[in-house]
Amino acid sequence: MLDSGQSLFIAISVLLITLQVGINHLQLRNKSKEEVERITAERKAWVKRHPYLTMLLIFLPMPVAIFLENVLTGKSDERNISYRSDSKEIEYD
Repeated sequence: MLDSGQSLFIAISVLLITLQVGINHLQLRNKSKEEVERITAERKAWVKRHPYLTMLLIFLPMPVAIFLENVLTGKSDERNISYRSDSKEIEYD
């Protein structure tokens, strides 16, 4: 199953997506169809003018979340794994 960090990350992600959809809906709530189409066309034009910034804004939250969860919380791998070749017992038939 999911641990508490993953569950919290999923919950916050759903909350932020819901918030973004709500903000977009409120922004276009009392607009006419022509105004909505104009705003949408302006957004599409901005995305075409700034493709790298758009990708950065889309994909930046995941590396930041990974950094915060793994580096700042001090999680370490508690497994004791030995990769020494002399400790492996290989049987040949």
